[in-house]
Amino acid sequence: MLAGLDVLLENAPIGIFRADLQGRYRFANAKLAEIYGYTSSAHLMRHLSDFGHHLYADAAGRRQFFQDLLAGKVGDGRVAQEFLIHSRKGLDLWVREQIQVVRNPAGDPLCFEGYVEDITARKQAEQALAESQLRYKRLVCAIPQALMIFSQEGKCLELISSPENACVASLPAEHLQGKAVQELFGSEVSDQLRRLIDRCLSSGSQQTLEYPLTNSAGELRYQEICIVPYGADCVLGCIQDITERKRLELALLEIQQRFWGIVESCNLGISLLPLEPEASPHGMNSALKDITGYSAEELKALPLEACIPDLADVETLKKLWQELVDGRRSHYEWEHRYTRKNGQIIWVKSQVYVVRDEEQKPLFAVYFLDDISERRSIKFCS
Repeated sequence: MLAGLDVLLENAPIGIFRADLQGRYRFANAKLAEIYGYTSSAHLMRHLSDFGHHLYADAAGRRQFFQDLLAGKVGDGRVAQEFLIHSRKGLDLWVREQIQVVRNPAGDPLCFEGYVEDITARKQAEQALAESQLRYKRLVCAIPQALMIFSQEGKCLELISSPENACVASLPAEHLQGKAVQELFGSEVSDQLRRLIDRCLSSGSQQTLEYPLTNSAGELRYQEICIVPYGADCVLGCIQDITERKRLELALLEIQQRFWGIVESCNLGISLLPLEPEASPHGMNSALKDITGYSAEELKALPLEACIPDLADVETLKKLWQELVDGRRSHYEWEHRYTRKNGQIIWVKSQVYVVRDEEQKPLFAVYFLDDISERRSIKFCS
């Protein structure tokens, strides 16, 4: 599983790194090397020092940001920064960084971890949108998304895209202006879209809807429309084809199912835990049932005191879990005795790791349970 995680980090679509307090990179993935202009992550780690400050247009500002992070003056891992960089290949790129200081239980800094995302395309789009209306419309007509203005009643008031746009060509109506959403998207999708238009105007927030659509060639496609308020009683809708993304999602689902097949074949007991004060395991594999003797339903309702005979271990595990939930640690492990359902007492090793998303926000925890009774008996007999 750890090897799979290494592959995931190495091939992530954003730059990920770990650097020591002196600015030397101890881990950098391929995407970070690409952003900074190095031939490989190994090349970057050999030659890049001082956190790469010299690549940044505002090197002093970035250096101060690291100092403030270390001193605890800014929100650790929760404040994103955007910088202009000059890559080694001579490219000027905008990047978005989110960095945190990894500390030990005593609060002493150990290293820096974070991610770097290339947001050059977004910055260029923002600049383009700030230009004149005519230039804006010409630019919009050149992008693959289709833009449409809808009234509060759900009528298409204006198409701000070329009629040849693939997203527009998929719609059944020949002349879009003045058409109701029901004529354009069908009754089921139009009902959902009307509700989203009302919600968008009442809340003032962005709304998104994904839906299937059969084009003129009889091919099933998937589109996404994102709507935002556009004046007092209109919304602007951005339509894009997401068929390829849907295919990738299905492929990812298949990979996840294969991954769980590997988890099922593992000798370690494994389950997923929501990051809550009183979390119950779910998604457990067969090995966890074999080790504990309990079913998934039984473990969900079982307090620690019922399966861990030593109260000191119970208190320690509760303390470690709370530190995990509070974000004060990323993982922990503890060896302790465990009472199986049949009353047999065994020695186990509990290990828990936090899984985070690309923004370093915690998603859930993975719990590993290993029966170490034999190892313990060998250790104390020798």
